[in-house]
Amino acid sequence: MKRLFTFHGADHKVGTTMLAQSVAELITSSYREVRVLLVSLHGGPGSEYVDRAGESVENLRAYLENRVLSKKELLKACRRSENFYMLAGVENLLETREYFPAMVEYLLETVEEEFQIVVADSGNEIDNGLAAGALQLSRDNFLVLSQRETALSRWERLRPIYKQLGLEFSAFIMNHFQEQDPYSQDYVCRRLDIGPEQLIKVAAADHGRLAEMERKSLLSYRNEKYTEGVTEVANRILAGCALPEIEKQRKGRWRNFI
Repeated sequence: MKRLFTFHGADHKVGTTMLAQSVAELITSSYREVRVLLVSLHGGPGSEYVDRAGESVENLRAYLENRVLSKKELLKACRRSENFYMLAGVENLLETREYFPAMVEYLLETVEEEFQIVVADSGNEIDNGLAAGALQLSRDNFLVLSQRETALSRWERLRPIYKQLGLEFSAFIMNHFQEQDPYSQDYVCRRLDIGPEQLIKVAAADHGRLAEMERKSLLSYRNEKYTEGVTEVANRILAGCALPEIEKQRKGRWRNFI
């Protein structure tokens, strides 16, 4: 699907959900005429950083199974602002195996034409039907990493599985990046056998625990370096949709309008 861009974590706690939400928020705050849907397609709700999630995939399960989804009602329930929409994921962890890639395809085919961009948070497990569907259908997949051995080694172990499934990643995002960390950009590129142009750095930001407590994205706390990294990711998506890039944000310019 030409408008779908999927974020996938190499491991737990690499910040996939926060990053996907930040990218969606930055695009919609920068271009009010660009309609964006943020959808959680994994084994969790994906609504940790919002005060309300609206509709969820879990509530829509019967409609997806029977292919009777009402686009009008879904859009009304998902709307958070003039141009930003959010669809939460699955609350009941015991039922995550009851969702399949075909449901994702039907869901996105139903609403895709309503949006210029669809951003999917696909978690970090490839054996989840929602995540597999998002990765298979996506125009571009972004793998989210961190400067931790557990994340890198897990990706090295699982990479052959993704390759067998025909899943590729157009960019790798080093989230929570710190310049002085031993796992430098050059080291990660050599280890993963990727070019530096494939690796995007998103700086570590303070207020992570506060953001979770206040249910806000990190963009709300105006960390300039973090915003620069998020902007680079957002511009990759905008370029893929033939939309103008976001100019470098001056400190204090971004504001949460949701």
